[in-house]
Amino acid sequence: MEIISNNTMESKGVIEKNEMFFWDNVEYSLPAGNEERKWKGEWIWAPKDKYPEFQECVPTLFCKEKKNFGVFIFQKKWNIEKKIDNASLFIASEGGYKAYINGRVIGFGNAQPGGDYGNCESLKYKFFEKYNIADYLIQGENVISVRVCLGPVVLSEVCCTKGGLRCDLLLKAEDGTVLNFGTDDTWKCIREECYIESNIWNGLRQLETDEYSYIENGWYNAEKVQDIACFPKLYETPIPNLRYVKKKPLDLINPFAKERIIWKKDFSEIIIKKGSPISFWLDFGAIFCAVPGMTIVGNEDAKIVLHMEEFPGKIERTGTTETYILGQGKNEIESLRRHSIHYIQIVISNFEEDIILKEPQILVSVYPSEMPGEFHCSNKNLEKIYLLGCRTNQICRQTYHMDSPIHQEPLGCMGDYMIESLMNYYTFADPFLTRFDILKIAMYLKDRNYKMFHPSYCLLFIQMMWEYVLYTGDKNLREIMAETTEGILNLFLEYVGENGLVERAPNYMFMDWVKEKEFNRHHPPKCMGQGYMSVLLVGALECSKNLLELVAGYEEKNCYYQNKKNEIKVAINKLLWKDEKQLYVDGLFDAKEKKATKWLPNDVDEEFYSQHMNTLAVLFNIAPKEKQMAVMEKVMEDKSLSQAQPYFMHFIFNALAKTNLFNKYGITQLERWNTLMLENPSGLKEVWNGFDCDYSHAWGGTPTYQMPARILGVEPVEPGFKTFSFKPCLPESLEEATGKIPTPYGSISVGLKWENNILKKEIDFPKELKMLEPV
Repeated sequence: MEIISNNTMESKGVIEKNEMFFWDNVEYSLPAGNEERKWKGEWIWAPKDKYPEFQECVPTLFCKEKKNFGVFIFQKKWNIEKKIDNASLFIASEGGYKAYINGRVIGFGNAQPGGDYGNCESLKYKFFEKYNIADYLIQGENVISVRVCLGPVVLSEVCCTKGGLRCDLLLKAEDGTVLNFGTDDTWKCIREECYIESNIWNGLRQLETDEYSYIENGWYNAEKVQDIACFPKLYETPIPNLRYVKKKPLDLINPFAKERIIWKKDFSEIIIKKGSPISFWLDFGAIFCAVPGMTIVGNEDAKIVLHMEEFPGKIERTGTTETYILGQGKNEIESLRRHSIHYIQIVISNFEEDIILKEPQILVSVYPSEMPGEFHCSNKNLEKIYLLGCRTNQICRQTYHMDSPIHQEPLGCMGDYMIESLMNYYTFADPFLTRFDILKIAMYLKDRNYKMFHPSYCLLFIQMMWEYVLYTGDKNLREIMAETTEGILNLFLEYVGENGLVERAPNYMFMDWVKEKEFNRHHPPKCMGQGYMSVLLVGALECSKNLLELVAGYEEKNCYYQNKKNEIKVAINKLLWKDEKQLYVDGLFDAKEKKATKWLPNDVDEEFYSQHMNTLAVLFNIAPKEKQMAVMEKVMEDKSLSQAQPYFMHFIFNALAKTNLFNKYGITQLERWNTLMLENPSGLKEVWNGFDCDYSHAWGGTPTYQMPARILGVEPVEPGFKTFSFKPCLPESLEEATGKIPTPYGSISVGLKWENNILKKEIDFPKELKMLEPV
C-alpha cells in the first residue's frame, strides 16, 4: 500500500517551469446547481463501546477546551465482475482525510470550509470532494481505505463536534449496470494508534498493510451516527481537486558529522551510522506547500524529529515540528498536514543501529492551472520579481487563498485574498478559487451578522467581490454579493458617530504590520485607526454602487449609500485634513476611549500621520482632485510618515497610477522587492523587516499585478474585459516591455518600446473586446 509514495492523484503530465507546476488544458466546470447531495451513504464513526473517549472533538484549534485527538481507518471491500465504464467517489469527513482505492492514493481533504481567526464554533455547511476512480478499479475484489482525523490539525480546519465519515461510490459498467453503495455499518474500522497527537507518531503501534489495503486484524464494524443534528449541510466543492507532485531532495546539508551520513545520488536511500544524536537537513531547492513523508528503517524507540523549515535552523511556530518514534523494522511516516518546506531538518537520537531513510520526499500540493499571463521587460530583476509573485501565489492557492502554509489561518484575511486574486487574474486566469472564497466568506458573514475578527477586511471584501465580476465577467453571484454588501454596510454605518466619522467600531484592525511607539498598526488605538476605517468605508460605499446596480430592487438603497458616502467624505475633510501639514491625520483623540481591550488600546492625546491614511484618501477620491498629486508626493517623500509594509504597497501603487505618478516613483518602488528576493528567491517575505515572519506570504505580491496593469496598462472597464482601457506607462528606465493579459475571451498581447524618445505601442486583442482609446 503506498502510504507515502505518489504516482497517482493526477500528477501525470505535469510541466515544471520556474519552480512552478502546470498542466496543459486544465478542464473544469462548476457543479450543476448548488443543491445538497442526496446521499446513499450515511455518516459513520468508530463504535462507542470500543472507543468511548474518541467520539467528540473541538471545532477548531482556537478552542481552549481540549479533547482527545485520534486517527481512524475505515475500510470496505467489494467485488467487481463487469468492466467499469466510469466511476466516482463522493467523500466528506469531519477532520482531514486521505483516501485510497486498492492501495493507491486518491486524494486528501477536506476543502477549507471558511471561518475566521479566533472562531471556536462549528459551521452549518461543509464541502465534499468528487473523484474519478475508474482507473483505480480492478476486476475482482476491490477495497477503499480512508484515514480520518478526529479533530482539527491546522488553524483553518473547522469540524463539528463529532467524528464522522460519509462516502458514496457510484460505478457504471459498460453494459449500463449501475452499482451505488456508501458508508454504513458494514464498513470496518480501527484506531490508528501510532498517532498519539497530530504531530507525534509512535511506530510501535502502526497497523499492518499489504499491497492493496490495511490488514483487518482486530477491526470492528463501524457505527451509523444516530444523532446527526450537529453535522453540516454538504455541498460539492466548486473547484478542481488539488494535485500532488512528488519532489525529492536536491541536496543534503551535513555540517556536523560528515563521515556518519551516506546517501545515494538519487536520494533513494540515506544511511545514518549509529551513535550519538545527529542533525542534518534535506534541501528541496525552494519553498513548497507540501506534505513530507518517507520510509525509515531502524531500531525500536529511535527518535526522529522533523522540523519543516523555510531556512536551515529557523524553527517555525507550533505544528511545524513533528516527532516520530520508530518501531522495529520498516516505518512509513507521513505528516497529517501541509507545511511550508524548503528544508527538513532531521534530528535523530536514541539509535543503536544504523538508520536508513528510504525515498525521502515531499508531496507538493498544487491547485491545477495553466499560466497564460506573461510579463517581460528589459529589467531582468523585475521579471524575476514578477515570477516570484506568481510562485508565492501558487504556494498559497490551495482550497482557499492561504495567508501562508505555515500559518494556515482561517478564511478571514480578505485583504490577502483580494491581492492574491488580482495577481491570479493577470497570471493563472483561474476564476474558480476566488469564486469559492467569495461564497464561503459570504455564507460565514451572514451567519455571524457580518462581523469578523478584522473589521476592515469586511470593507475590502466588497472591493474583492466587484473585482471578481470585473475581471471574470461572472455575474451569477450577484444576489449573494448584493445581500453581503448590504449586510456589511449596514453594520459599519452603525459605527458612524454624530461627527460623521467611524466612532464606535469594536476595534480598528487591520491596518498593517507596523510598529509605532508603543502601538502596532495591526490593532491600533482609535486615534491611529479611525481615519483609516472611515476612508475604507467610503471606498466600500463607492464600490457598492457597481455591485448593487447588478441587481434590481436596490435603487433606493444604493442612493442612500451614496449619500452616506458623501457625508463621510465631508466629515473626513472637515475633521482630519490638516492645513499646516497638507495631510490627513490618522484620527482624533477621544478622551472617553479609555476602556482598553486586547485589540483596542487606550487612546492617547497625540497626532499620527501615515502613508496608509493619506494614500486611501487619494485612492477613494476623498482628497479633492487638485490636492491628490501633492498628497501622494508627500506620501512618497515624507519619511516621518508611518511607512507601509509590502501588503499596503498595493494601495500605494494604485494611488500612484491614479495621480499619474507611477512614471516617477513606480520602478523605484518595485525595485524594493529586490531586497526581499535576495533574502529569499523562492517565496515572498511577509514584511520588509520588523519581526519574525514567514517567507511564503503572497499578500506582498502586488508587483505581479502592478507590472502588467500599470506598465502594460491594461485593465477591465466593463465586466469580463468586454471594454478595457489601454494606458501604458513605460518609464524611461525601461527600454521595452511585453506581455499577455488573460481575459475570458483570450489574451490581450502588448508590446512597448522606446525608439528615439518615442514610445512605440503594439496591442492585439480578441475581436469580442472593445478598447478605450487613451485620452
